Amino acid sequence: MDQAQIQLIRDNWAGVRPLAAIAVHRFYGYLLIQDAGARILVPEDFTLQGWKLINFIDDLVLRLEMPSAWIPLVRDFARCDAAQAWIHRHSGAVGQALLRALADVLMERFTDDARESWAQAYELISNAIYAASVEDDRAAA
Repeated sequence: MDQAQIQLIRDNWAGVRPLAAIAVHRFYGYLLIQDAGARILVPEDFTLQGWKLINFIDDLVLRLEMPSAWIPLVRDFARCDAAQAWIHRHSGAVGQALLRALADVLMERFTDDARESWAQAYELISNAIYAASVEDDRAAA
């Protein structure tokens, strides 16, 4: 990812942040529409989990150009049970739900360039989470 993509993500995220509750509802709604099996990732009342997600994205967006700063975050995330299910079975649906929720909230500000930047960031981060998960599995064996 280049600096222009990172800045576009930050600008987009600044537009999402005031509408975080709406974005979370859209995200979980789209996730369950796309992948009913992802129900295990979504508690009945996802308010707390939704705010954790928003805060996690806040941290990642802030540190995006510094992998050494965000890799510890994804390593910690990779150790939780929900992350294990997400990594191994629902990663594609999570990525698509994220993009759809961003598109809904940002509307015309979610340009083709923005979609591509978010998709690249998601792929980069999900690959790092997967790698951390595999590393942990090997260490436990």
